[in-house]
Amino acid sequence: MLNRGETVPKKVSVAVLSVVLGAALAMPAAAGRHQDVWLRNGRGERITPAVNSLDPYSPRRTCGGCHGYGTITRGYHFQQGFDEMRDGYDRFRPWVLSPGRFGRDAVIEGASPLVAPKRNPGPPRGEALSTFDWIALGGSLSHPGGGPLEYGRGPDGRADYSRNHVDKEVENKDPGDGDYTSRSTPDGRSRFGLTGVVEGDCLICHLPGYRLGARNAELGRRNYRWAATAGAGLGVIDGAVFSASGPRADGGGAGLSAGGWNVKSRPVVRYRWQDRSLFTKDGMFRGERILREVSSAACLQCHRSPEARRSGTLYEPAFDVHLAAGFECIDCHPLAGDTKERRLQHQIAKGFSADGTVRDDLDGVGMKGCVECHVEGQYRPPRPGMPRQARNPERRHREKFPRASFHFAVISCQACHVPTLPGRAAYLRDLSTGVANVFTSDRLELAAGGVDWTRPAAEPWRPWIVRRKGAHGTVYAPAVPLVTQWFGRLLPNGAVRPIETEAVRRAFQRAGGLSAVEVAAVGGKRERIHTVATPGDVERMIRALSRQGLGPVVFVADRVWALRGGKVVPLAERPRTAGPVFPPAGREAAWFGERQEDGSIRPIPLLDVMAAYRSAGKGKGAGRTEGEKVSPRPDRRRDAGEVLAALAKAGFKRVVMVGDRLYELRDGRVVATTFVSPARERVFGAHHAVAPLERGKTYGAKGHPQGCLDCHREGSPFFAKAKIRRIGSFLKEQYPDPRPPHAASQMEDWGLKEIPAHE
Repeated sequence: MLNRGETVPKKVSVAVLSVVLGAALAMPAAAGRHQDVWLRNGRGERITPAVNSLDPYSPRRTCGGCHGYGTITRGYHFQQGFDEMRDGYDRFRPWVLSPGRFGRDAVIEGASPLVAPKRNPGPPRGEALSTFDWIALGGSLSHPGGGPLEYGRGPDGRADYSRNHVDKEVENKDPGDGDYTSRSTPDGRSRFGLTGVVEGDCLICHLPGYRLGARNAELGRRNYRWAATAGAGLGVIDGAVFSASGPRADGGGAGLSAGGWNVKSRPVVRYRWQDRSLFTKDGMFRGERILREVSSAACLQCHRSPEARRSGTLYEPAFDVHLAAGFECIDCHPLAGDTKERRLQHQIAKGFSADGTVRDDLDGVGMKGCVECHVEGQYRPPRPGMPRQARNPERRHREKFPRASFHFAVISCQACHVPTLPGRAAYLRDLSTGVANVFTSDRLELAAGGVDWTRPAAEPWRPWIVRRKGAHGTVYAPAVPLVTQWFGRLLPNGAVRPIETEAVRRAFQRAGGLSAVEVAAVGGKRERIHTVATPGDVERMIRALSRQGLGPVVFVADRVWALRGGKVVPLAERPRTAGPVFPPAGREAAWFGERQEDGSIRPIPLLDVMAAYRSAGKGKGAGRTEGEKVSPRPDRRRDAGEVLAALAKAGFKRVVMVGDRLYELRDGRVVATTFVSPARERVFGAHHAVAPLERGKTYGAKGHPQGCLDCHREGSPFFAKAKIRRIGSFLKEQYPDPRPPHAASQMEDWGLKEIPAHE
């Protein structure tokens, strides 16, 4: 038995390990019940009341003795972008290293800190954290372990599964390494040798009553290898690798705050050996505690709060017809794969999401959605007592809307059947002063840092409608946009990199004189906050940030704003809606338009462009059929200039060509401007909170023609729900009633100016 402070040997003989694992595999179990198991430490040795009783158990050694640990932990829940990441993953946005939480930009969303590239010229700075610090700061709190919490990256920034963090840390001495450096240790080096790694924890999903809070508390104390033991409730952890001296400044957990490192002794476990509901008399963990099927409660440990905050979804029977009928998450989101081997990879079936980009190749694979169950007949009762069939709504829809069959090809089921959402959801996120002021979707109330997003809103509210990719094409669907405003650095390629909040906070403190507004807070109180609302506010903040050496600084709100010649002006951005492409083919195809006073670009009809193209002397080949000779494309400055001049001569004003860049004539010369592209807008789909037709609350419940007016009447939220464009100006001039010019109907994103009439 090991005592506190004893050295742990790294190797165990293959012979001993083979005997140990063989015994585990041979142990019988009652039908339908998991066998009792010996807990095993990181060396694969048994943990009993008499042997190794101070050691934390290892999920890899314990569960992996019988199950394919390496295969299971390749699932995207464990990887979260790690298996797709690399330095240079996104050349346009070099700070984005993967499509998942581990490596994707998340400063604006606020869900997870940034990860530093593998190779850096010096210690990672700003909000880009090394892997070691990313785990501690909170990136691991909704991560089941494995993947980047267990393994590091190779020189190219790709996942390297050959050795875990403990082994790779020993040989790595690079002061700019993105895995093995730290801001909180005395020498700037990581401490995986002390903390251990966070292995994939099977019991998070398969053990009812798992204690996620206890697990996360150990992660905050850097007790990485002890976290799984605490989460399973197997015992109490005495001691900490790191003891924080106080909470983080932003109100979070221990994170990177100051504290002390314990290098003399390691934490130890006090197992609950006498608890016969957990352990047998000999010290085996009772297999009856481990369930094969995963309950919704297990999923919601991690998904409840984020989903409520993002989309206003509350997973309670009162708010969803499927939950009321007894469905579990896994009934619609089973393990994806048509064979046992493929299902063992633990790729959970997922739908189509505009905001979730990890493993897009798996979108819709194995998913049981509305169409699969209600139209294609794939539904089977998952357990006794469940509904015997999923009714096909086609006949009833055609009866209610006999002339609107095309609707069902372009409108998602949820667009009508998720008419309201029960949770508050985060809608506005103002980072302009270095503090995250978040406003709710239901009443535009300021949410405190500890607001409980999982509590119902005062009353259900109607979500926005967006265009998103679906299983059968682009559809209109309910969603919650996350509208933000923030400061960033303009990169040479036109991308905007967010500036870390601490630097923005310092600039705000030094700028002075920013707009102050009074807003309603959750709970009914009024609060006074500061925000960037006017051109003067933008100018003061840009100058204050520039004095920190962060230039060129821009402000991102409804547009990207910069300080030019002492004035705050919008920079050129790629139009949301393209005009008719000319020429009609090729990578360098472009289109022509007129720049409007508000900066938008109105396309010029193709026939007028063709006429200008010919009048410019570009020949008669333009627009010929395939196989005929086509004149050179106007993608070079000379060709663009001649066509621009011809269009101006024809009477068009402020003519531009939109291609790889924005081309226009200034004093007879063609000037090319790089488009500015901030991080894409976050939009969170509302897929649950499904209401049945019988309740009469869905869009169109009354059928034709009265039900059509639910969407096609003046002011209908389906088309006309206001979307705020610029937070600060709205808070200062219009709060709490959004309207033009600081808000616009969501249908304007679809190119509509008025609500179309119904048939």
